[in-house]
Amino acid sequence: MSGEGISGGEPPVEVTAGEIAAISGGERVGVGPQTVRPAAISIIIPTYNESQNILHVIDRCRTALDGDDFEIIVVDDDSPDGTWKLVEDRYAEHPRVHVIRRIGDRGLAAAVSRGFREAACEYCAVMDADLQHPPEKLPELVEALRPGVDVVIGSRHVEGGGIEDWSVLRRLVSRGATFIARLAIPEVRSISDPMSGFFAIRRDVVTDVDLQPTGYKILLEILTKGEYGRVVEVPYVFKQRERGTSKLTAFEYVHFLEHLLRLRRHSRRPPLAPP
Repeated sequence: MSGEGISGGEPPVEVTAGEIAAISGGERVGVGPQTVRPAAISIIIPTYNESQNILHVIDRCRTALDGDDFEIIVVDDDSPDGTWKLVEDRYAEHPRVHVIRRIGDRGLAAAVSRGFREAACEYCAVMDADLQHPPEKLPELVEALRPGVDVVIGSRHVEGGGIEDWSVLRRLVSRGATFIARLAIPEVRSISDPMSGFFAIRRDVVTDVDLQPTGYKILLEILTKGEYGRVVEVPYVFKQRERGTSKLTAFEYVHFLEHLLRLRRHSRRPPLAPP
């Protein structure tokens, strides 16, 4: 990875992870391509009705990663607004940009899981399509994987990170959800932002791991079930959505609680006292 785009960044914050264990039952993520490109990065972007944002985020990803070996995989849940079609038309001649149109299947976490299966690179990064996750941070996330780190989390809650223009209520809800997750899942107790949707992993963290993605917090699933040793957190500022409509509803919080209960049964560590 080139050093461009990472100078002046905040130092990563290292945390520890649990022991590796095999989990059975669910959706298996395996190596799709015959050959995985070493030291290359697959950017996985799940989408649903993001026609106002998707071309902007792809162009900014391409600029941020200029000079590096990468691919961009847009996994679209058959958006009625034609998000998948926009990508298909604009980047038909660009071999580094791919679009997967999922018909009859919905869900951000399941879309990301599909992206892992299709990825052709050693590293995978996940980000939203609404530009709340800054593409310019991608080189820093991937660079942090190089010394043997397995998972790099874009964190809003370490020094240098933050959240732009959230209401007090939304901040309280987010902090409450994070507290519940850390209480329920021992593997994430030392991680400041286990709810992040902006992260990068080595591909073998999820290869041959059974994922049962529900809702939108797939990082929790990876941290509970994935095969990893070292995790670091890199600060970033979560931006407000400028275009389109948020997909976060009260129903998603119900999914989140259901997901936590199921993941708790798969935890590799015994429960600990509350922090």
